[in-house]
Amino acid sequence: MNAKYTKAAKVVRYGSVDELPPAPPLSKAIKTMSDAEVKRRAEADPDSGRYPC
Repeated sequence: MNAKYTKAAKVVRYGSVDELPPAPPLSKAIKTMSDAEVKRRAEADPDSGRYPC
């Protein structure tokens, strides 16, 4: 891993996405959420959909 720690704000920068540590597992509440609930929450989030992939 080639993570670089900066002194100013303790920001860790990685050279590529492949170097990122694994994400924590999803909680039981998230895993059991219905598709309709996910859609409702996404539509209520002002940042949702602003930055398409």
